[in-house]
Amino acid sequence: MKKLKKPEFMNNITRKMVVTWAVLFVGLLVLGFGMASIVLGVQHKVYGAPINFGNIQMIEFKNQYHPSGDWIAPRHNQANHLHTIISRDIMTYLNRGRRTTRLSNLFRGNPEQQVLNNATGADNTFSFDSNYSGRALIIRFNQPQHGVWDIGGNRREFELVDLPVAADSNIPVHHVRNVYEIRIPMNRTTNSFQSQTWYLVTQNPMEVTAGSSLHISHIISTYGNYHRLWRFINDLRPL
Repeated sequence: MKKLKKPEFMNNITRKMVVTWAVLFVGLLVLGFGMASIVLGVQHKVYGAPINFGNIQMIEFKNQYHPSGDWIAPRHNQANHLHTIISRDIMTYLNRGRRTTRLSNLFRGNPEQQVLNNATGADNTFSFDSNYSGRALIIRFNQPQHGVWDIGGNRREFELVDLPVAADSNIPVHHVRNVYEIRIPMNRTTNSFQSQTWYLVTQNPMEVTAGSSLHISHIISTYGNYHRLWRFINDLRPL
């Protein structure tokens, strides 16, 4: 077998040059990935959908002091603005709990647009209140900001859309269900990164007859730490 001839340029390469190039290459690699990680890490990704504070009609919280629930109005006309302060604090905690970095998003996928059909048994407000009595957060809107529509035609996977739906969006408007309330169970919050379920109420509370239950037909899973939010809610005393 003929022996391969060593290229001439390799004769001029010294051990010192190889070590220098290796260190330089590793340094540039570490620097590049480090800068990319920092940039991605400081950019926050908001999962779910942004909530317009001015469009919130009322917020209901359930804790050990209000097991049946207590409503607060974000723009309550009080001299000390207690309701507004509490409402904004709740929204601050909620937004903080719904955020993660784009870097961690690379490893977990993006659940932002995915809404799964409810299969938990809490199919109306009565069962929700029974299951999460004393540990829940409920947000009601003046006007729906978002809706969900069946993207697969099988009522198992839905997409979250902004309202009103644009005419040129190719979304069948008559298939869109408005979101009138968001109901968040707080029964298993932990001081760690976790998946959190939001129940979307898609029946207008003002159109429900007395004694009827609101139909909670869809849930949306979002990621975040709700532990601090629950601690804040649980500490609220009678207003």
